[in-house]
Amino acid sequence: MPTVTIDGVPIEFPFEPYDLQKDYMEKVLQCIKNETNGVLESPTGTGKTLSLLCSTLAWVELKKAQRKAQCRDNIDNMYENVAPNEGIAMRSELVPVVIYASRTHSQLSQAINELKRTAYKHMRACVLGSREFLCIHPDLASESNAFKTQMCQVKVKSRACQFHSRIERMKTAPAVIEKNIMDIEDIVKLGNALKFCPYYMTHELDKMADIVFMPYNYLLDHNIRRNLGIKLESSIIILDEAHNIEKVCEESASLQLKSSDITLCIEEVTAAMKLLAEQDKIDVGVEIPEDIRAEDLCDLKEIFLELEKQIDDVKIDVYHGVTHEASFLLDLLARAGIRAENNCNVRRLLDRLTEFLATIADGPFARRGVALQNFHGMLELIFMGKDSIQFWDKVKRCYKVHVQAEPTKKKGGQDNWLSKATVSKAGGKIINYWCFSPGFGMNMFLGERPRCVILTSGTLAPLGPYTCELELRAEVRLENPHIVKGDQVCVRIVTKGPDSETLNCNYNNRDNPKFINSIGMTVSNLIRMIPGGVLVFFPSYPIMHQCKKTWEESGLWASINKQKTAFVEPREKEPFNSAMQSYYTNIKEYGGAIFMGVCRGKVSEGLDFVDNNGRAVIIIGLPYPPFKDPKIVLKRQYIDLCNSRDKEYPRGEEWYSLEASRAVNQAIGRVIRHSKDYGAIILLDARFDNFRLKSQMSKWLQEHVKVTKNFGELIRDIRVFYKDADQKFQSEKSGAATTAEFSATAIKHHPAFDFGSSASSLLKSAGTSTATSSKMTDISSNGEVVIQPRKKIKITVATPVGDETKVSEPSVQEYITMVNTFNWNNHIQYFRRKLYFYYINSDIINKYKLLLYK
Repeated sequence: MPTVTIDGVPIEFPFEPYDLQKDYMEKVLQCIKNETNGVLESPTGTGKTLSLLCSTLAWVELKKAQRKAQCRDNIDNMYENVAPNEGIAMRSELVPVVIYASRTHSQLSQAINELKRTAYKHMRACVLGSREFLCIHPDLASESNAFKTQMCQVKVKSRACQFHSRIERMKTAPAVIEKNIMDIEDIVKLGNALKFCPYYMTHELDKMADIVFMPYNYLLDHNIRRNLGIKLESSIIILDEAHNIEKVCEESASLQLKSSDITLCIEEVTAAMKLLAEQDKIDVGVEIPEDIRAEDLCDLKEIFLELEKQIDDVKIDVYHGVTHEASFLLDLLARAGIRAENNCNVRRLLDRLTEFLATIADGPFARRGVALQNFHGMLELIFMGKDSIQFWDKVKRCYKVHVQAEPTKKKGGQDNWLSKATVSKAGGKIINYWCFSPGFGMNMFLGERPRCVILTSGTLAPLGPYTCELELRAEVRLENPHIVKGDQVCVRIVTKGPDSETLNCNYNNRDNPKFINSIGMTVSNLIRMIPGGVLVFFPSYPIMHQCKKTWEESGLWASINKQKTAFVEPREKEPFNSAMQSYYTNIKEYGGAIFMGVCRGKVSEGLDFVDNNGRAVIIIGLPYPPFKDPKIVLKRQYIDLCNSRDKEYPRGEEWYSLEASRAVNQAIGRVIRHSKDYGAIILLDARFDNFRLKSQMSKWLQEHVKVTKNFGELIRDIRVFYKDADQKFQSEKSGAATTAEFSATAIKHHPAFDFGSSASSLLKSAGTSTATSSKMTDISSNGEVVIQPRKKIKITVATPVGDETKVSEPSVQEYITMVNTFNWNNHIQYFRRKLYFYYINSDIINKYKLLLYK
């Protein structure tokens, strides 16, 4: 691999790095060497992750070599005369560990795959995950993550988990220590094979790792970080995909308490009291701990009953709720009997009681202590500052309490806090304890004194407001350009549809059938011109489903599916994975598909739509946060207050606009994934033609933005762009057909009637036929759709000839089975699309056609 030396550090790179990659690695090394924080933006597709890993691990490797040289004379004493655990601790002190955090496990998997491509794949790496992904105990396989955590702790404490008991013996097994890089799937597979607990094994591997991967809520959530024993002091912290960090910091410091939660707590305490009273009559299989006394349970139940009464007595506006200062919640708890001086005793009792209920839980309706556990976490968050005056002063500035009516849950509905909550009682309330300062959580994080923190993403700009909100002193900053050139991207703002309807997806227009149908016609026309996969992003799930419903009623949905099979983003994990797999399969087998998702959704963040899997991104509307949502209103007020004190902060209105722009920029990043990739970015909303919104787009994108004058101009630009880009780059690796080639998909049927034969096998002889049509759809110069007479086109159809390989005659029954099972519609549509692309790219055609046949 090529080696490039940057700032005195030799870095091995998989290929000769581009200048912008060198600039990026130089900034990373500045952060590490100077022990300062950095905010680095580099667009998707510029090799950001690869540059980040190579530069960081090159420095770590160099530092290890320097330490080894310094200690050459006494290295034997250092490592041979200490206990193993002391040796591990000493090594971590000598060379900082790298903690690489991203939003999801799928994004971490992509980073690990990048690491495996580098010259640093010999360095030790591990991934930390939750029990939801790592626990292999058969008794807990179908349990919720919260209950799985409880039972795991109980089994480990009582030494009843056979998988955990094998950790000490297996952590030095060759199969474990000889594999340097293990993803979650790797450690789970190995745990099943060797019968050890993958969850606890990752924490053993963490002690020896050079780089540790984890979701970034593990770092930013104070309680999770403490429970997992994650040490930040002197570590190199990398927060990738950091455009979500502000929200994560706020959410990790916020909570929600419902009347129904308190009701469940009362029921769980009552169940424990009943078991305590009837322990002589009922054999529960587990002895009740001596430190759980009946008097303590009575006091705890009295606290919850009083808290329930205090919440019921809060006066609110049923429709809008009521907002109070942060001290309101503290006063509420104090009136119920929970104060700063006794909250530790209450939490200890909740711990013991939760463990007891989890141990004796039997059956799906047993009280398992989940509500008590969540209440414990709430108290831990509220009183984490203890007696610090500075802490409570900041809480007063950054927090608000908003009380609203708790909607009565429909039967079968799921609760946001508890996965198996009962139906909410009428008149219940929700108490929201909201933190509006991302800097509140970030300061607690930085208070543990890491060596440096590097925040990076493809969409961070503008960096000023970003660092202000996080209250982060970032001396190293970078806004990288993109690696692609102008002929690889086509960015168009579309203000009117093919029917001249103005495209404006504002609140007042979202239920307008005329506008929705105009959007549908625009999408239907565009996907005829775009090869491969097309991603369509809506502002929200309700708007997406409303559009789909209207298009189904008008017939536009069927028209879209005739061109490309359409998939809609589900919210659930398993259906989502299935839909994504079907999307990729349709592109590979039939040359194209369309996936409809939402900005800030799963599709818009972190997924890789390389080459033909993502040839265009269509953005419908602007994903502004709900304007009248109480949390958004209070956030804007908080931002305005910060701006009045420090002009580096954005104003509330600017913050509101930035929220939408960053979500759009992140969705746009799905389309260009490497230096030879290409695609179109089409913005369907007249509001995009606005100076502020254009200036908030990623810098690399701004110079390519063009507003189309009419729909005909848009179609012409798209057609020319794909024709030129396809001829120049030819970056298809999956074998899927493009606009310039036609390659029929092989269908595995009886060889005597194989309709998927390749073109090369059909060239030995050919017959001809003539297709005549009467009408065609066209676009006039002013963008209007018009009907013109069809022209007579001569189509040469190749006919298969005898093959040298002898093929047995199929039986009648085989033939009937083939005809009944063959997917005629998909292949006819596939043929029509490819014939159409050939037609519009032919030199003899001067007009720009929308359809070949109707």
